Amino acid sequence: MNERHERESIVGPILLIGLGVIFLLNNLGLLAWHSWGTLLRLWPVLLIAWGIELIFGDDSIWGQIIAAALIVAALAGAVWLTATPSRLGAEQTLEISHPLDDAARATIRLERGAGRIIVDALEDSTDLVEGVAYHLKGEKIREDYDKVGNEAIFTLTSQNLFAQFTPQSSASPAWELSLNPRPDLTLNADLGVGEFSFDLSDMNLDEVVIDFAVGSTTVTLPEAGDYTLDIDGAIGQIIIEVPRGTAVRIDPDTALVGRDFPASYREAGDAYVSPGYDEAESYAEVAVDLAIGSVDVRELGGD
Repeated sequence: MNERHERESIVGPILLIGLGVIFLLNNLGLLAWHSWGTLLRLWPVLLIAWGIELIFGDDSIWGQIIAAALIVAALAGAVWLTATPSRLGAEQTLEISHPLDDAARATIRLERGAGRIIVDALEDSTDLVEGVAYHLKGEKIREDYDKVGNEAIFTLTSQNLFAQFTPQSSASPAWELSLNPRPDLTLNADLGVGEFSFDLSDMNLDEVVIDFAVGSTTVTLPEAGDYTLDIDGAIGQIIIEVPRGTAVRIDPDTALVGRDFPASYREAGDAYVSPGYDEAESYAEVAVDLAIGSVDVRELGGD
C-alpha cells in the first residue's frame, strides 16, 4: 500500500526568516524603518502566496516553491523600494506657527501613520510651536490650535494614511516641530511606522504618551522634574537618553526584547532605578511596553 507523504510547509518559515532579516537590517542601521510601511503596501502578495499553497497542497513541491518565491519577492521589494532614494520628494510644505499667549499649560497632540517626526525645544520665542510639516502628494495634514483658559492646545494630524505608504528613503519628508519649553507640557503622539525623535531635555514636562506600531523612537529626558513617560510599541527600537544625575524609575514590560541599562542602575522589583532615586525630591516615572525589538537606556554627560 502506498502512503501519501506530505511535506511540511516552507511558506511560514520563509516568511519568519524574511521578516527577521528586515528587522536585523533595521537594528543595524542598514535599512530605514520605513521599509515596514512599504511592506504593508505589498501585503496582498502574501495572501496570493497562501492561496497558491492551499490550491496545490502541502504535498506539492512546485506549489510551495511558487508561494515561497512570491513571499521572497514581496520582502525583497520592500527592501529595494526603501533603499532606493525617493524621487517623489515633498510635494508640499506646511509652515507651522502658533502663539503661546502666556499660557501656563500646553497640550500637544500628534498623529501620523508613517514617516519621520522630529521634536525639540524653541529658543527665545513667544510662540507655542514653530516648524514645518513636509508631506507627499495625497497626504492631507490638518492642524488645530485653541486656547482654553491658561492652556494652549495644538493638534497636528494626517488625514490620509495610504498616501504615506509610498516608497521612502531615510531622508523622507518629516514633521519638524520646536516647542516652547516654559509651560507645563502634556504630549500625546499616536504614530504608525517610521523614525521618531523627541528631544525633551529643555521641556517642563507633565505627561508624555508615545504610541507607535513599528520603528525607532528616541526620547531625551530633562535633568529634573516630576512627570510620567509612557512609550508603547509593537516592533522596533526604543532609546531613552537620561542625563547623569537624573532620578528616574523605568518599568519595562517587554516580551522578545533585548534590554540595555547603564551599569549604575539597579533592579527594584520589575523596574530599574537610577542612582539616588530613593532620596530624590523629584523624579521621572517611565513605563516601556514593547513586544519585539530592543530597549536601550543611555546615560548622558559625565566622564
